[in-house]
Amino acid sequence: MSDIPQQRQYNRLGGRPGLGVDFRAVCDAVLQARNGSGETITDVATRFGVSRGWIYKWVYPVLNA
Repeated sequence: MSDIPQQRQYNRLGGRPGLGVDFRAVCDAVLQARNGSGETITDVATRFGVSRGWIYKWVYPVLNA
């Protein structure tokens, strides 16, 4: 027997929004962080399980529009 898993297992980093991510909630949290709620963008990313790069790529263009 080998220790190779039957299914690929990897951590999702960046990329398109996952199906389990509430995009509107992430946008609201980022907006609050930008307005001085005391939470950082890293905190928001950790809370929702996304990367900071994902926030910069997907959330910032929506908030800056």
